[in-house]
Amino acid sequence: MQQINLYQPLFRKQEKIFSSKTMLQGAAMVAVGIAVFFAYAAWQTRNLAAQAEQFQHQRDEAAKRVTELARAWPERSKSAALEQEVVRLRADLRSKQQVVAHLADRSSGNTTGYSAHLEGLARQRLPQLWLTQIGLRRGGSALELRGSTLNPEQVPQYLQRLSAEPAFAGVEFRQFTLSRAEKTPRQVDFVLLTEKKEAPK
Repeated sequence: MQQINLYQPLFRKQEKIFSSKTMLQGAAMVAVGIAVFFAYAAWQTRNLAAQAEQFQHQRDEAAKRVTELARAWPERSKSAALEQEVVRLRADLRSKQQVVAHLADRSSGNTTGYSAHLEGLARQRLPQLWLTQIGLRRGGSALELRGSTLNPEQVPQYLQRLSAEPAFAGVEFRQFTLSRAEKTPRQVDFVLLTEKKEAPK
């Protein structure tokens, strides 16, 4: 007698790993994720575009402001303090040039003996007072100082400080004059002499 096994694997009920419902739910979740991603990308793009537009506007405003300032600059009044500083620096330069020329002139006498006087003058400097001319004769015993200041009260203070220098010990200024500068009213010019000069007849 021959037996036939009808329980073949082909006829078994196949177990479904993913049901149709599960696959539909997964597809829906993927679709939602894609939609959220593109929505965020679109929002970010709009946000970046708005920021770029804002920055461009700020840049244009800054460029406009620079152009306005560049046009208005030539019409602005010059700084009085800056002009005064330029005058002071030029006068200081002229004074140094005169000292160098004086020391280079061997006919002036005791050139090496003037170093102590010049060092003393260099140490006793005031912020609103400067020398425009230095005259040294007779080995430093005859002295002439010409300068300018924005504060006349500093001139006596300057003399007091000079007297503390060993090179100027015992030096007595016999002539002291002050005069208002013509071009710069705030500036006062002064002359200090150890010897009185006779007035022209």
